[in-house]
Amino acid sequence: MRSVLTAVILWASMLGMATAELSISADNVTLPFSTDPQNGSVEVYVQFTEGTDLPTLFGPTTYVTLSPAASGVSFTDFGKTIDHLYVFPTGGQGGPQGSKSASHIDVTDYDFGGLTLQNNAGLVRIDFQVGGGMTGKFDVLISTDHAKTFLTDDTGLSIYYDTYNHGSITIVPEPASLVLILMGAFTVLCWFNKFRRNA
Repeated sequence: MRSVLTAVILWASMLGMATAELSISADNVTLPFSTDPQNGSVEVYVQFTEGTDLPTLFGPTTYVTLSPAASGVSFTDFGKTIDHLYVFPTGGQGGPQGSKSASHIDVTDYDFGGLTLQNNAGLVRIDFQVGGGMTGKFDVLISTDHAKTFLTDDTGLSIYYDTYNHGSITIVPEPASLVLILMGAFTVLCWFNKFRRNA
């Protein structure tokens, strides 16, 4: 009887683990056009299915890249999240630790005491700068490589994400620029139609 009960408990826990989903997300940020340089930030955070029974967390490791690189948008710094409660509200190493370049950040944090992971917990805030006159969309890509982006539990085992929701930085052209672009496209279309009629 005890073995049957044990099997039922194991089966239920495995079923719960199978339906749980752990995701990592980055913000989508939109800025207006400016002829001057602009600063902003993107936050990376973790989400999971409510009711998920997660192990005690030792720490996160996160790797994020900017695409396209060397495009007039660059990462400038990183730190604790502001809009999402940081994964270690107290303790940890005082914030994410690691390396950065203009197009990538590679950070981790840990707490030997461990903690229970909270939904929407922030992992890292990435500060960026946009060059003056820039427009377009730039992707903030979370690495899906299990060796670069993962959580670690208090026994040293790695926990991998099920879903990666990449972010973006979008600089919207000013209305005057849009009008000029549309007028240029209309002029080219009229010229093309006239050329076809004369051919």
